[in-house]
Amino acid sequence: MVRLRSSAPYIEAQKQRMAIDQFAKPALLIVDMQNDFVRIGAPMEVPQARDTITQHRQLIEYFRKARLPIVYTRFLAGPERKLLWEFSPQLAPPTLACHAGHKRFYADIHKTLECMEIIDELAPKAADLVIDKLGMVPSTEPSWIAHCANWVLNPWS
Repeated sequence: MVRLRSSAPYIEAQKQRMAIDQFAKPALLIVDMQNDFVRIGAPMEVPQARDTITQHRQLIEYFRKARLPIVYTRFLAGPERKLLWEFSPQLAPPTLACHAGHKRFYADIHKTLECMEIIDELAPKAADLVIDKLGMVPSTEPSWIAHCANWVLNPWS
């Protein structure tokens, strides 16, 4: 009979080695606050997103004053049809929601803007990181959050 040793001590050692103090290097992650999601009447409208603009602005102001990193994500539909388009037909022609280079008139602000851009009220600055993603990644997905955090903390490694 072969006895296997428990991997628990190894796993615990790895956890200790990889432990990150989540407050040592904070970053603000702003997810998909784009024209085609936030604007009234937008094809991918999420009305509740507008309710968060004030809080987003307050957080952005705090992080800028504290000179802490701010990371934005943008969902891009991508140039080729994907399975996601079956569930969100607004991504396909003629609407072309969240397509790079596609502009749309938004009646609530009386402007024609790039549909995939971050809303003007929360516009990134040159020092901010903007990550484009070709797919809907849940903002609570641990591996995705870890990837973003690692990039912010170690952008050139």
